[in-house]
Amino acid sequence: ETKIPKINPEQLLPLTTLNFGQNCIRTAGAIGLANMLKLPTRIRLLILESNFLEETGGAAISTGLEANQSLEYLDLVDCGLGQQSIEQILTSLHGHPSLTTLLLSKNSCQQSIELAVLEFIQKNQKLERLEFSEMGRGLNTLNILKNSEALKKNLSLRSLDFSKNRLGDDGVICLSKSLSSGWSSTLKTLSLAGNRIGGTAAWMLVEALQQQHHRLEHLSLDQNEFGADAKDILSHLRSVIPKVVYSYMSVPESEIPAQLEGYGAVSYTHLTLPTKRIV
Repeated sequence: ETKIPKINPEQLLPLTTLNFGQNCIRTAGAIGLANMLKLPTRIRLLILESNFLEETGGAAISTGLEANQSLEYLDLVDCGLGQQSIEQILTSLHGHPSLTTLLLSKNSCQQSIELAVLEFIQKNQKLERLEFSEMGRGLNTLNILKNSEALKKNLSLRSLDFSKNRLGDDGVICLSKSLSSGWSSTLKTLSLAGNRIGGTAAWMLVEALQQQHHRLEHLSLDQNEFGADAKDILSHLRSVIPKVVYSYMSVPESEIPAQLEGYGAVSYTHLTLPTKRIV
């Protein structure tokens, strides 16, 4: 198990980046890191991806984050965090004076973290990039978004990743209602890839986007299945968003030329062709 040695605080002052990714850090190491973050340092970038923090380690890290004032970039991807520790981390970062990027993808939760995510977006007005991909049951409805103005009032967020969360049609319908009420003009990139979105929800998304209460420039819809309406849906989406990415996951290779006819290959930037591995 990796342990963080005791360090003289003055030795940390020159440090601006700590990369401890893929180092098998567990609870003891997380406690050491938390103590380090509580010191008056200038650390701006902290990478902890692919460690074994789990709930206890995540809770320890949150205590250090609460005292930290310098962090700008935090990567906690694939750290075995659960609903409780993620909520503690998000709460500890409320109103953080410098944080612009938070990556929490691949931490599968058994219970919803939607309220905590919403409060975090509301309370962090310097946040620019937020990634919550593959969160298990943590983010699989977005029901709370439909009656919230969090994405309208946050004037710093530029990129939001909700990919691979099994939102399904119901989740995207909720998101579409939020879009209809208006999103901040700063939000430029949205990923909804791999969310089991069907044609019905995709049409509702089109309708919401056509109201132009947003400034999105890049929309990822990879690994969803719009069925026979895919061509029309993408045509409408491209009329309001400069770049739309969509993979035809269930189209056999033998049918690709026919499916592409009339698309202009989506300008060769908006389409990802299926490979032989995809069935």
